[in-house]
Amino acid sequence: MRRCECLPRVKCACARAPLRGMIRCRWLLVHSLLLAAVGVVFYSEYATYHAAYDRWPRLEEVSSDRAVSILLVADPQIVGEQDEPSWPVGSVFRWDCDRYLRRTFEAALAHTQPDAVVFLGDLIDEGEKATDAEWARYVRRFSSIFHPHDGQFASVFLPGDNDVGGEGVNPVMPDRVKRFRDAFPVWPGTRKPIVRNRGRVFMLVRDPFGGTMDEEGDVNAQGNDQLLSVFRIVATHLPFVTHPEDEHCDVKVGAHTHISSVTWSRRKETPDSKTKHQATSDALASVVKDPDETTVFRFDTERILPRIIVPTCSYRMGMKEMGYGHLRVLLNAEQSGEGKVVEYRVLWLPGRFRQLALDAAAACILLLYACLVPKTGRYFHARRWKRNAPSSASRD
Repeated sequence: MRRCECLPRVKCACARAPLRGMIRCRWLLVHSLLLAAVGVVFYSEYATYHAAYDRWPRLEEVSSDRAVSILLVADPQIVGEQDEPSWPVGSVFRWDCDRYLRRTFEAALAHTQPDAVVFLGDLIDEGEKATDAEWARYVRRFSSIFHPHDGQFASVFLPGDNDVGGEGVNPVMPDRVKRFRDAFPVWPGTRKPIVRNRGRVFMLVRDPFGGTMDEEGDVNAQGNDQLLSVFRIVATHLPFVTHPEDEHCDVKVGAHTHISSVTWSRRKETPDSKTKHQATSDALASVVKDPDETTVFRFDTERILPRIIVPTCSYRMGMKEMGYGHLRVLLNAEQSGEGKVVEYRVLWLPGRFRQLALDAAAACILLLYACLVPKTGRYFHARRWKRNAPSSASRD
């Protein structure tokens, strides 16, 4: 009788073996969703950034006393509070935009080691219509993102139409111009150019909204025989606003259009002086984005006048292509017969919209995981309890 009672039990255990394997497979499949979500977030929030940084163009190594490095930041447009959705969507959007700017700016600083950082206007998205309390909050957020790193580099701040008005039919508001100048000094020590190895780089800031700063900062240097290189860089927010003296600068940089553009024109000597050059309209070229993102422009500014438009660095504007501009001035290159050399490249950033799409996919995977885990756990534990429960024969 005992043997007969054991036979059905053995047969029943053999019948349950495939069922236990199916339960374990289901448990592994459900938990693989968690691993998939973690992998997607790792790719979107870590791997894509470092992949973009690794593609940044490389420059030839030169000694620090022969080069001046300038990082160009265009249209960061700190997200405002009036035109954005209310809490929580607006708060999350502002937090993510600030985080993206802070993260990419830190990487650009580490890569370029700049002597100066030039902010080419439109620092605040709603600066023109912001109240004083809102403006104070925007400035604090801006400072937390683009902090000066204890004076490791000089900072130049240009106002844009979003900061002080002036776009389209909207007039420039003097009180907004004053508020901007109080919050963002143009250049600490504006009369002190960047000096390297008997060469000087002057930043002439063309402000179409409130005049020109540092106009005469380089006048005394023109007759100094001790200087081997004198570079004049004109920076402006509106690239299509011209000035007669801009033709005699070495390079002109601007922003406002949110896209990347590099144009240049040949120079020819004017009859009255061999030291002054006038740009002509021939040999004009333009590049928006190189397919492999590795283009480095190198200009001899004695023969060519480059005009650079820096792309926006914020995805707030809905642009797929974003980046920072990097300008490097080689001092005393004319000693080797190269003339006055300027190098420019764009540090392209990873597309944030693709990252957000991947983050949304990871959130959906986590939601599915959260729905399946309780059901799978209850089913697994119920089957295990039923398997281990004493049979009616043993109870008798």
